[in-house]
Amino acid sequence: MKIDVGVTGLKTSAAFRRRVVRRLRFALGRFGARIEHVTVRLSNAANTLGGVDKRCRMKARLKLLDSVTIETINERTAVDRAITRLGERVKRALLDGKVGGD
Repeated sequence: MKIDVGVTGLKTSAAFRRRVVRRLRFALGRFGARIEHVTVRLSNAANTLGGVDKRCRMKARLKLLDSVTIETINERTAVDRAITRLGERVKRALLDGKVGGD
């Protein structure tokens, strides 16, 4: 399973990127042979109340099935929530043999 982490408009450290990859491998490791590629994109998102939030979009390309895409927006927990939700959606997609968009 290949994991690509991209960041636009944010300052992140190499340690943060390694943490994202490590958490994804932990969350998706049991499905590793059936996942071709995971793409993570982190960016700023305009907040309707005037602030700036973090947007995290993850896409897992599954073998023999469509892709699973998750997007979360939150100041601090966007990445953690996205990893948890992606793990749940991949599990459901592989068990059901179906994939739906989010």
